[in-house]
Amino acid sequence: MKRVIGGLFLGISLTFTSVSSASTSTLEVFNSPVKYVFNGAEILLDEEYTSLNYNGHMYAPIRFVANNLGSRVDYSSETNTLIFDSPPTTGVGHRNVSRDQAKIVAYEKYQLKHVDSDTSIRVLTDDEKKQIPDEAKDGIPVYYFVKGVDDSEKEITICVWSMNKEVSFVYSQN
Repeated sequence: MKRVIGGLFLGISLTFTSVSSASTSTLEVFNSPVKYVFNGAEILLDEEYTSLNYNGHMYAPIRFVANNLGSRVDYSSETNTLIFDSPPTTGVGHRNVSRDQAKIVAYEKYQLKHVDSDTSIRVLTDDEKKQIPDEAKDGIPVYYFVKGVDDSEKEITICVWSMNKEVSFVYSQN
């Protein structure tokens, strides 16, 4: 599996290098709406990302893919290098918290009286990452989004970290 992931990232990196060196050429690239499924869990692609189809090949947002495969990714502008790091805990495919456990957190910790059956899981956007509690800032930012209603009929969305159910925060209140 690591060999396949490494090949994918190397192929994407080489392709971007080839495209950037041929910057005087015109490329015909299309947005391509696709579903992303990581080890059986469908993960929604954030609005800030897009998938592309170029010459019959799919190109996916590298940070989105890396985070959902359990890796961190950084970019060094000085060396023009993508850097991948796989910590001991891995991403969505090996999450420690189930969808049902995330819902229980919403009921018990946030006293919601009703929780929607539609609970999504995805990588947080850069703005959403600002809300992550300090103890989880270095972790892979894959969270469940649990929507529900409290006693005053206020709609609330709770984010629960897929790696540790003790880490959660209120995402929005309406």
